[in-house]
Amino acid sequence: MCPPSPWLRRGDPQPQRDECPHGGGEPRHRPRRGAGGTTLTAALLAGNRLALAHVGDSRAYLLRDGALRPLTRDHTVVQVLVDAGELSPAEAAARPDRALLLKALDGAAVPPEPQLALHELRPGDRLLLCTDGLSAVVPEQELAPALTRGADPAATARDLVARARDRGAPDNVACVVADAVDQ
Repeated sequence: MCPPSPWLRRGDPQPQRDECPHGGGEPRHRPRRGAGGTTLTAALLAGNRLALAHVGDSRAYLLRDGALRPLTRDHTVVQVLVDAGELSPAEAAARPDRALLLKALDGAAVPPEPQLALHELRPGDRLLLCTDGLSAVVPEQELAPALTRGADPAATARDLVARARDRGAPDNVACVVADAVDQ
């Protein structure tokens, strides 16, 4: 295991999570294709550089100077429809099939090609990595204020998980909040 980057300060060594309470390992209301699969948004830090690998509908966000921007794009059918202009983001969020994945880690002989990206971090930046259990019920418009308000990354992550649970998150909820700091 690699030591953590000195560029990040995390208040908790484990992601905040809420395991699916519905039994059987199957989240409620999640359409399945074939045997299903899992999603991944992984971050690797080296100094002030952030490398992301992404498959599925978990997400990474960057909060910089009070503005939140997504660093990943969902690999879902509805995201393709939004990108093609056939659905608005609001229509996509309301669709029952919004979590139908086009890419997932499912044990196939040929794994899906992940979305890869490099980003430069600055002191004061805040990262959020989260599952769709959070992003499905807490709109992006609420994420920036929640991330800005909380000084402690671990407390902010706990607050976001609690918000998702209070809103009846239909899936598991996990998130990591991390701050970029001076080296």
